[in-house]
Parts: sequence; structure tokens; C-alpha cells
Amino acid sequence: MSGDERNHNFRADARDRNTILQALGDINIRVSKRAGFMSVLAAAVGAVALYAFVFDGTEQRSGLAPQAQRSGAGDFGSATTETPPGAPPEAATGSGSSDAPQPPAEQWRGTLVLGLQSPKELDSDPPSTPGLFGGGDISIGLLDSWQVMPGIGRTVTQWTGDGRTPGHADCAEATDAGSSTAPASSGTVLCVRTDEGRVARLVVTKLSEGVLTSVEMDAVIWEPSADAT
Repeated sequence: MSGDERNHNFRADARDRNTILQALGDINIRVSKRAGFMSVLAAAVGAVALYAFVFDGTEQRSGLAPQAQRSGAGDFGSATTETPPGAPPEAATGSGSSDAPQPPAEQWRGTLVLGLQSPKELDSDPPSTPGLFGGGDISIGLLDSWQVMPGIGRTVTQWTGDGRTPGHADCAEATDAGSSTAPASSGTVLCVRTDEGRVARLVVTKLSEGVLTSVEMDAVIWEPSADAT
């Protein structure tokens, strides 16, 4: 082999080695890039898995808190409870309870006319006029002004409450305080107790003065209560 041929072969071998080294370098670069990408991907997957684990554990630890708040103690230690489905409601208490005493039934309600010669017996149904000398539960008379007056053994008192209309219990209590006369003027509210123990509420609606003076009243008369004497 001549020297020129040897030089040519040497240069060819050098080119082949360079080509091989360049190819190996390209492969190494691609492998390095892929390895870097896989490392980043593995790190991201690991971070997501760690976050899911921590978040799930936090939810499990805090999951009982709402239930504890519903069934446990409230603010300042006051306990709150929930009524189980199907449980009967609590019994009513206070003034609306069915155990509160009920007033007696009404015996009569209507317009009552009381005159000088017509006292009224409130124990009869409807109220009756006993006559000039027959007594009666209430009558009218002229003192300093026209007054509603009680008969013997009866009680009349003027209601001076807080502006409300008295009921049976109110009038019963008012008549327990004693008896007096009461003005026969429009708007006056009277409480009466008869000799048979009935309680009545009378509201004066009209006073007609003259030779035959009369008083009109809206009246409610209750039956005697169980403890009436």
C-alpha cells in the first residue's frame, strides 16, 4: 500500500470516529433530556400523591367536627340537642297550658237596662225585675251623681284595671276586695257578685237622665264557680 492510500484510509477512519462520537453525543443529549423530563415528572407525581395523602388525612381528622358541634356543648357550655325523628313534642308550659283553670260558662250575655223602678236580679236567666220592693242584685240611685248600687248581701265595685276588659277571674278578685257604689256614667266598667255567688261584668253604655232615669249596660253573667259560697 502506498503512502497516499494510507493517508486516505487514516482520514476516512478519523471521519468515521468523529461521526460515531457525534452520534454518541446526540444520543447522550437525548438520553439526558429524557432523564431530566422523567425526573421532573416523577417529582410532580410524588408531590400530587403527598398532597392527596395530607389533604385526605386532614379531612378525616376534621370530619367529626361538624357532628360534634351539632351534638356537643354550645357557646359558654350550653348544650344543644336535636329532637330525634318521631319523638313526641314537649308538653306546653306557661299561661297557655291546658292545666290553667278555666272560667265558668256564661249564663247570659246581652243588653241590660236598669231603672229607678226596675232593679235587676242577675241570678235568673235572663235577668229579671223583682219589683219596687223586691230587692235585686243591683239598682240605681242618686247621690252626688247617679250611681249603681248593690243589694243586700251583694257586691258592686268599679273596675280600675290597666285599660283591658276584665274577665271572670279579674272580676271575682275585684269583688273580693269589698263593695261600694260605682258611677253610672258611660264607659264605667263594673264587677258584680250576686248573693248566689255568680260573677258579672257590666259596661255602662248609656245614661238617660229624667223622670224615668235609666242606665243601659253591656252585661256578661257567668255561672257560679265551683268554690262559690
